[in-house]
Amino acid sequence: MPSPPITVVAHCWLAAVVFLAVRTAAGYVHRITAGPASTAGRLRTLREVGYVVATLATLGLAVTIGTLPLAAATIRRVGPTLPAGLVGVLAAAALLLGPVLLGLLAVQLGTLRHRRLSRRLDLTYRDVTGWFTSRFVATVLALAAATAVVTAADSTVGRLAVAVVLGGLGTVLSPYAVSFTVRDRPATEREREMADVPADCRLRVVDDRTRFGVAMAAGVLPGQRYVFAAESLFSNLGERELAAVVAHEVGHHECGHVPLRFGAFLAAAVPLLIALEFGGTTALLAGVGLAAAGAVGAFAVVRRTEYAADAYAARQGLGPALAAALSELAVQRVLLTTPGPHAGPFAAHPPLHARVARLDDGTTREPPATPS
Repeated sequence: MPSPPITVVAHCWLAAVVFLAVRTAAGYVHRITAGPASTAGRLRTLREVGYVVATLATLGLAVTIGTLPLAAATIRRVGPTLPAGLVGVLAAAALLLGPVLLGLLAVQLGTLRHRRLSRRLDLTYRDVTGWFTSRFVATVLALAAATAVVTAADSTVGRLAVAVVLGGLGTVLSPYAVSFTVRDRPATEREREMADVPADCRLRVVDDRTRFGVAMAAGVLPGQRYVFAAESLFSNLGERELAAVVAHEVGHHECGHVPLRFGAFLAAAVPLLIALEFGGTTALLAGVGLAAAGAVGAFAVVRRTEYAADAYAARQGLGPALAAALSELAVQRVLLTTPGPHAGPFAAHPPLHARVARLDDGTTREPPATPS
Protein backbone atom coordinates (compact mmCIF):
# COMPACT_ATOMS: atom_id res chain seq x y z
CA MET A 1 0.00 0.00 0.00
CA PRO A 2 1.54 3.37 -1.03
CA SER A 3 1.96 6.18 1.47
CA PRO A 4 -0.73 8.88 1.79
CA PRO A 5 1.36 11.54 -0.06
CA ILE A 6 1.91 9.22 -3.04
CA THR A 7 -1.80 8.36 -3.11
CA VAL A 8 -2.75 12.05 -3.11
CA VAL A 9 -0.27 12.85 -5.88
CA ALA A 10 -1.53 9.94 -8.00
CA HIS A 11 -5.14 11.10 -7.81
CA CYS A 12 -4.14 14.72 -8.49
CA TRP A 13 -2.26 13.61 -11.61
CA LEU A 14 -5.32 11.66 -12.78
CA ALA A 15 -7.51 14.72 -12.29
CA ALA A 16 -5.03 16.82 -14.29
CA VAL A 17 -5.10 14.27 -17.12
CA VAL A 18 -8.92 14.28 -17.08
CA PHE A 19 -8.97 18.10 -17.23
CA LEU A 20 -6.60 18.24 -20.21
CA ALA A 21 -8.40 15.44 -22.07
CA VAL A 22 -11.84 17.00 -21.56
CA ARG A 23 -10.62 20.48 -22.48
CA THR A 24 -9.08 19.14 -25.68
CA ALA A 25 -12.28 17.25 -26.54
CA ALA A 26 -14.38 20.35 -25.80
CA GLY A 27 -12.22 22.40 -28.15
CA TYR A 28 -12.67 19.80 -30.88
CA VAL A 29 -16.46 19.77 -30.38
CA HIS A 30 -16.51 23.56 -30.56
CA ARG A 31 -14.59 23.56 -33.85
CA ILE A 32 -16.61 20.89 -35.68
CA THR A 33 -20.13 21.78 -34.51
CA ALA A 34 -22.20 24.31 -36.41
CA GLY A 35 -24.15 26.74 -34.28
CA PRO A 36 -23.88 27.59 -30.57
CA ALA A 37 -27.05 25.68 -29.59
CA SER A 38 -25.76 22.44 -31.11
CA THR A 39 -22.36 23.06 -29.55
CA ALA A 40 -23.93 23.56 -26.12
CA GLY A 41 -25.88 20.31 -26.48
CA ARG A 42 -22.82 18.33 -27.46
CA LEU A 43 -20.79 19.85 -24.65
CA ARG A 44 -23.48 18.74 -22.22
CA THR A 45 -23.18 15.22 -23.59
CA LEU A 46 -19.40 15.43 -23.32
CA ARG A 47 -19.72 16.53 -19.71
CA GLU A 48 -22.07 13.65 -18.85
CA VAL A 49 -19.80 11.10 -20.53
CA GLY A 50 -16.82 12.71 -18.83
CA TYR A 51 -18.45 12.26 -15.42
CA VAL A 52 -18.82 8.53 -16.02
CA VAL A 53 -15.31 8.06 -17.43
CA ALA A 54 -13.67 10.16 -14.71
CA THR A 55 -15.51 8.28 -11.96
CA LEU A 56 -14.61 4.88 -13.39
CA ALA A 57 -10.97 5.92 -13.87
CA THR A 58 -10.81 7.26 -10.33
CA LEU A 59 -12.32 4.11 -8.86
CA GLY A 60 -9.97 1.98 -10.97
CA LEU A 61 -6.97 3.88 -9.69
CA ALA A 62 -8.31 3.70 -6.13
CA VAL A 63 -8.60 -0.10 -6.37
CA THR A 64 -5.15 -0.41 -7.94
CA ILE A 65 -3.28 1.59 -5.31
CA GLY A 66 -5.52 0.79 -2.34
CA THR A 67 -7.02 4.22 -1.63
CA LEU A 68 -10.04 2.85 0.23
CA PRO A 69 -8.06 0.59 2.62
CA LEU A 70 -5.68 3.48 3.25
CA ALA A 71 -8.60 5.79 4.12
CA ALA A 72 -10.09 3.11 6.40
CA ALA A 73 -6.76 2.56 8.15
CA THR A 74 -6.38 6.31 8.72
CA ILE A 75 -9.89 6.55 10.15
CA ARG A 76 -9.21 3.60 12.48
CA ARG A 77 -6.12 5.33 13.80
CA VAL A 78 -8.11 8.48 14.52
CA GLY A 79 -11.11 6.62 16.00
CA PRO A 80 -10.07 3.13 17.07
CA THR A 81 -13.40 2.44 18.80
CA LEU A 82 -15.59 3.22 15.77
CA PRO A 83 -17.76 0.33 14.51
CA ALA A 84 -16.49 -1.41 11.36
CA GLY A 85 -19.62 -0.45 9.42
CA LEU A 86 -19.19 3.23 10.26
CA VAL A 87 -15.51 3.07 9.30
CA GLY A 88 -16.52 1.70 5.90
CA VAL A 89 -19.07 4.48 5.38
CA LEU A 90 -16.54 7.15 6.35
CA ALA A 91 -13.88 5.65 4.09
CA ALA A 92 -16.30 5.62 1.15
CA ALA A 93 -17.24 9.24 1.92
CA ALA A 94 -13.55 10.18 1.97
CA LEU A 95 -13.09 8.55 -1.44
CA LEU A 96 -16.03 10.49 -2.84
CA LEU A 97 -15.08 13.81 -1.25
CA GLY A 98 -11.47 13.53 -2.38
CA PRO A 99 -10.51 11.65 -5.55
CA VAL A 100 -13.98 11.34 -7.09
CA LEU A 101 -14.76 15.02 -6.48
CA LEU A 102 -11.45 15.98 -8.09
CA GLY A 103 -12.29 13.99 -11.21
CA LEU A 104 -15.81 15.39 -11.54
CA LEU A 105 -14.58 18.94 -10.96
CA ALA A 106 -11.91 18.41 -13.62
CA VAL A 107 -14.67 17.57 -16.12
CA GLN A 108 -16.66 20.67 -15.13
CA LEU A 109 -13.67 22.98 -15.46
CA GLY A 110 -12.43 21.29 -18.63
CA THR A 111 -15.64 22.16 -20.49
CA LEU A 112 -16.16 25.60 -18.93
CA ARG A 113 -14.24 27.69 -21.46
CA HIS A 114 -16.24 26.46 -24.43
CA ARG A 115 -19.53 26.30 -22.51
CA ARG A 116 -19.11 29.99 -21.77
CA LEU A 117 -18.74 30.70 -25.49
CA SER A 118 -21.67 28.55 -26.60
CA ARG A 119 -24.14 29.50 -23.84
CA ARG A 120 -23.03 33.06 -23.02
CA LEU A 121 -22.33 32.09 -19.42
CA ASP A 122 -20.87 34.73 -17.13
CA LEU A 123 -18.99 32.19 -15.00
CA THR A 124 -15.46 32.05 -13.65
CA TYR A 125 -13.50 28.97 -12.66
CA ARG A 126 -13.88 30.13 -9.06
CA ASP A 127 -17.69 30.33 -9.41
CA VAL A 128 -17.94 26.80 -10.77
CA THR A 129 -15.51 25.38 -8.22
CA GLY A 130 -17.43 27.00 -5.38
CA TRP A 131 -20.97 25.95 -6.23
CA PHE A 132 -20.08 22.51 -7.59
CA THR A 133 -17.96 21.64 -4.55
CA SER A 134 -20.49 22.88 -2.01
CA ARG A 135 -23.33 21.01 -3.72
CA PHE A 136 -21.35 17.78 -4.07
CA VAL A 137 -19.98 17.89 -0.52
CA ALA A 138 -23.39 18.59 0.98
CA THR A 139 -24.93 15.70 -0.98
CA VAL A 140 -22.21 13.21 -0.04
CA LEU A 141 -22.24 14.17 3.64
CA ALA A 142 -26.04 13.85 3.76
CA LEU A 143 -25.92 10.44 2.06
CA ALA A 144 -23.08 9.27 4.32
CA ALA A 145 -24.99 10.29 7.44
CA ALA A 146 -28.17 8.64 6.19
CA THR A 147 -26.30 5.45 5.24
CA ALA A 148 -24.64 5.26 8.66
CA VAL A 149 -27.99 5.59 10.40
CA VAL A 150 -29.78 3.14 8.10
CA THR A 151 -27.11 0.45 8.35
CA ALA A 152 -27.20 0.74 12.14
CA ALA A 153 -30.72 -0.75 12.13
CA ASP A 154 -30.75 -4.47 12.89
CA SER A 155 -33.31 -5.68 10.32
CA THR A 156 -34.58 -5.02 6.81
CA VAL A 157 -37.84 -3.62 8.16
CA GLY A 158 -35.90 -1.38 10.53
CA ARG A 159 -33.65 -0.13 7.75
CA LEU A 160 -36.64 0.58 5.54
CA ALA A 161 -38.41 2.43 8.35
CA VAL A 162 -35.31 4.53 9.06
CA ALA A 163 -34.91 5.24 5.33
CA VAL A 164 -38.52 6.41 5.12
CA VAL A 165 -38.12 8.69 8.13
CA LEU A 166 -34.84 10.13 6.89
CA GLY A 167 -36.16 10.59 3.36
CA GLY A 168 -39.28 12.31 4.67
CA LEU A 169 -37.16 14.56 6.85
CA GLY A 170 -34.95 15.36 3.86
CA THR A 171 -38.00 16.25 1.79
CA VAL A 172 -39.25 18.57 4.53
CA LEU A 173 -35.85 20.21 4.93
CA SER A 174 -35.04 20.34 1.21
CA PRO A 175 -35.72 24.11 0.84
CA TYR A 176 -33.06 24.85 3.42
CA ALA A 177 -30.64 22.43 1.77
CA VAL A 178 -31.16 24.18 -1.56
CA SER A 179 -30.57 27.58 0.04
CA PHE A 180 -27.37 26.24 1.59
CA THR A 181 -25.94 25.03 -1.71
CA VAL A 182 -26.92 27.96 -3.98
CA ARG A 183 -26.70 31.73 -3.77
CA ASP A 184 -30.28 32.83 -3.16
CA ARG A 185 -32.22 35.64 -1.57
CA PRO A 186 -35.86 36.44 -0.78
CA ALA A 187 -37.79 37.89 -3.69
CA THR A 188 -38.68 41.55 -3.54
CA GLU A 189 -42.32 42.63 -3.56
CA ARG A 190 -41.93 43.71 -7.19
CA GLU A 191 -40.51 40.30 -8.13
CA ARG A 192 -43.40 38.54 -6.36
CA GLU A 193 -45.84 40.69 -8.32
CA MET A 194 -44.08 39.92 -11.60
CA ALA A 195 -44.06 36.17 -10.87
CA ASP A 196 -47.66 36.22 -9.61
CA VAL A 197 -46.71 33.71 -6.93
CA PRO A 198 -49.52 32.57 -4.56
CA ALA A 199 -49.49 33.95 -1.03
CA ASP A 200 -48.85 30.50 0.50
CA CYS A 201 -45.63 29.99 -1.53
CA ARG A 202 -42.28 31.55 -0.72
CA LEU A 203 -40.30 32.82 -3.69
CA ARG A 204 -36.49 32.73 -3.58
CA VAL A 205 -34.32 34.24 -6.33
CA VAL A 206 -31.14 32.33 -7.22
CA ASP A 207 -27.92 33.86 -8.51
CA ASP A 208 -27.35 32.61 -12.08
CA ARG A 209 -23.74 31.76 -11.33
CA THR A 210 -24.85 28.70 -9.36
CA ARG A 211 -26.32 27.15 -12.54
CA PHE A 212 -28.91 25.21 -10.57
CA GLY A 213 -31.39 25.30 -13.43
CA VAL A 214 -34.26 27.63 -14.28
CA ALA A 215 -36.71 27.04 -11.44
CA MET A 216 -37.67 24.36 -8.95
CA ALA A 217 -40.22 23.55 -6.26
CA ALA A 218 -39.20 22.34 -2.79
CA GLY A 219 -40.84 21.80 0.57
CA VAL A 220 -44.07 20.09 1.62
CA LEU A 221 -45.22 21.64 4.91
CA PRO A 222 -47.92 24.34 4.90
CA GLY A 223 -46.25 27.72 4.84
CA GLN A 224 -42.95 26.09 3.88
CA ARG A 225 -43.59 25.54 0.19
CA TYR A 226 -40.84 27.22 -1.81
CA VAL A 227 -40.33 28.14 -5.45
CA PHE A 228 -36.72 28.88 -6.45
CA ALA A 229 -36.32 30.92 -9.65
CA ALA A 230 -33.16 31.96 -11.47
CA GLU A 231 -32.47 35.69 -11.40
CA SER A 232 -32.16 35.84 -15.20
CA LEU A 233 -35.83 34.87 -15.61
CA PHE A 234 -36.86 38.30 -14.34
CA SER A 235 -34.80 40.12 -16.96
CA ASN A 236 -35.12 37.73 -19.92
CA LEU A 237 -38.86 36.96 -19.86
CA GLY A 238 -41.99 39.06 -20.02
CA GLU A 239 -44.21 39.12 -16.95
CA ARG A 240 -46.73 36.65 -18.36
CA GLU A 241 -44.01 34.21 -19.42
CA LEU A 242 -42.36 34.54 -16.00
CA ALA A 243 -45.69 33.91 -14.29
CA ALA A 244 -46.13 30.80 -16.46
CA VAL A 245 -42.78 29.35 -15.40
CA VAL A 246 -43.61 30.00 -11.74
CA ALA A 247 -47.11 28.53 -12.23
CA HIS A 248 -45.45 25.32 -13.50
CA GLU A 249 -43.49 25.09 -10.22
CA VAL A 250 -46.57 25.91 -8.16
CA GLY A 251 -48.27 23.08 -10.04
CA HIS A 252 -45.72 20.67 -8.60
CA HIS A 253 -46.86 21.75 -5.13
CA GLU A 254 -50.57 21.73 -5.89
CA CYS A 255 -50.40 18.28 -7.49
CA GLY A 256 -48.33 16.73 -4.70
CA HIS A 257 -45.34 16.02 -6.89
CA VAL A 258 -42.67 16.74 -4.26
CA PRO A 259 -43.64 13.81 -1.96
CA LEU A 260 -44.54 11.67 -4.99
CA ARG A 261 -41.02 11.97 -6.36
CA PHE A 262 -39.58 11.07 -2.96
CA GLY A 263 -41.78 7.97 -2.83
CA ALA A 264 -40.75 6.90 -6.33
CA PHE A 265 -37.04 7.01 -5.54
CA LEU A 266 -37.54 5.40 -2.13
CA ALA A 267 -39.33 2.50 -3.82
CA ALA A 268 -36.39 2.18 -6.22
CA ALA A 269 -33.99 1.84 -3.27
CA VAL A 270 -35.96 -0.94 -1.52
CA PRO A 271 -34.32 -3.83 -3.47
CA LEU A 272 -30.88 -2.56 -2.45
CA LEU A 273 -31.89 -2.41 1.22
CA ILE A 274 -33.18 -5.97 1.01
CA ALA A 275 -29.98 -7.11 -0.70
CA LEU A 276 -27.94 -5.68 2.16
CA GLU A 277 -29.92 -7.88 4.54
CA PHE A 278 -29.10 -11.07 2.62
CA GLY A 279 -25.46 -10.12 2.03
CA GLY A 280 -23.16 -11.77 -0.48
CA THR A 281 -22.00 -10.68 -3.92
CA THR A 282 -24.92 -12.25 -5.81
CA ALA A 283 -27.57 -10.61 -3.67
CA LEU A 284 -25.78 -7.27 -3.83
CA LEU A 285 -25.49 -7.38 -7.63
CA ALA A 286 -29.17 -8.34 -7.92
CA GLY A 287 -30.11 -5.50 -5.57
CA VAL A 288 -28.07 -3.00 -7.57
CA GLY A 289 -29.66 -4.21 -10.82
CA LEU A 290 -33.20 -3.98 -9.46
CA ALA A 291 -32.47 -0.58 -7.91
CA ALA A 292 -31.18 0.67 -11.28
CA ALA A 293 -34.35 -0.58 -12.97
CA GLY A 294 -36.37 1.10 -10.24
CA ALA A 295 -34.47 4.33 -10.81
CA VAL A 296 -35.46 4.23 -14.49
CA GLY A 297 -39.09 3.91 -13.39
CA ALA A 298 -38.67 6.73 -10.86
CA PHE A 299 -37.29 9.07 -13.52
CA ALA A 300 -40.25 8.14 -15.75
CA VAL A 301 -42.54 9.23 -12.92
CA VAL A 302 -40.63 12.49 -12.63
CA ARG A 303 -41.04 13.16 -16.36
CA ARG A 304 -44.79 12.57 -16.03
CA THR A 305 -44.94 15.12 -13.24
CA GLU A 306 -43.35 17.65 -15.61
CA TYR A 307 -46.17 17.14 -18.10
CA ALA A 308 -48.70 17.37 -15.25
CA ALA A 309 -47.18 20.65 -14.02
CA ASP A 310 -47.37 21.99 -17.59
CA ALA A 311 -51.05 21.00 -17.58
CA TYR A 312 -51.59 22.88 -14.32
CA ALA A 313 -50.10 26.04 -15.84
CA ALA A 314 -52.28 25.54 -18.93
CA ARG A 315 -55.40 25.31 -16.73
CA GLN A 316 -54.48 28.72 -15.34
CA GLY A 317 -54.63 30.06 -18.90
CA LEU A 318 -50.84 30.20 -19.17
CA GLY A 319 -50.19 27.36 -21.62
CA PRO A 320 -49.17 29.57 -24.58
CA ALA A 321 -47.11 31.79 -22.27
CA LEU A 322 -45.26 28.75 -20.88
CA ALA A 323 -44.58 27.47 -24.40
CA ALA A 324 -43.24 30.90 -25.35
CA ALA A 325 -41.08 31.00 -22.20
CA LEU A 326 -39.58 27.56 -22.87
CA SER A 327 -38.89 28.48 -26.50
CA GLU A 328 -37.27 31.78 -25.52
CA LEU A 329 -35.09 30.11 -22.89
CA ALA A 330 -34.01 27.60 -25.54
CA VAL A 331 -33.12 30.43 -27.94
CA GLN A 332 -31.09 32.06 -25.17
CA ARG A 333 -29.51 28.63 -24.51
CA VAL A 334 -30.53 28.77 -20.87
CA LEU A 335 -32.38 25.51 -21.55
CA LEU A 336 -31.02 22.92 -23.97
CA THR A 337 -33.22 20.87 -26.25
CA THR A 338 -32.95 17.08 -26.09
CA PRO A 339 -31.79 15.49 -29.37
CA GLY A 340 -34.28 13.00 -30.79
CA PRO A 341 -37.92 12.34 -29.89
CA HIS A 342 -37.30 10.79 -26.47
CA ALA A 343 -35.50 11.68 -23.27
CA GLY A 344 -32.87 9.38 -21.82
CA PRO A 345 -33.92 6.84 -19.17
CA PHE A 346 -32.31 8.91 -16.43
CA ALA A 347 -33.57 12.30 -17.67
CA ALA A 348 -35.63 14.31 -15.19
CA HIS A 349 -37.39 16.29 -17.93
CA PRO A 350 -39.14 15.30 -21.17
CA PRO A 351 -37.74 16.67 -24.45
CA LEU A 352 -38.26 20.42 -24.56
CA HIS A 353 -39.76 20.38 -28.06
CA ALA A 354 -42.31 17.77 -26.96
CA ARG A 355 -43.45 19.95 -24.07
CA VAL A 356 -43.71 23.03 -26.30
CA ALA A 357 -45.68 21.10 -28.94
CA ARG A 358 -48.18 19.84 -26.36
CA LEU A 359 -48.59 23.32 -24.90
CA ASP A 360 -49.09 24.83 -28.35
CA ASP A 361 -51.76 22.35 -29.46
CA GLY A 362 -53.50 22.12 -26.09
CA THR A 363 -52.96 18.39 -25.55
CA THR A 364 -50.97 19.04 -22.40
CA ARG A 365 -54.20 19.50 -20.48
CA GLU A 366 -54.03 15.75 -19.91
CA PRO A 367 -50.81 13.81 -19.12
CA PRO A 368 -49.50 11.61 -21.94
CA ALA A 369 -50.38 7.91 -22.00
CA THR A 370 -46.71 6.98 -21.85
CA PRO A 371 -43.81 9.19 -20.76
CA SER A 372 -41.43 10.24 -23.48
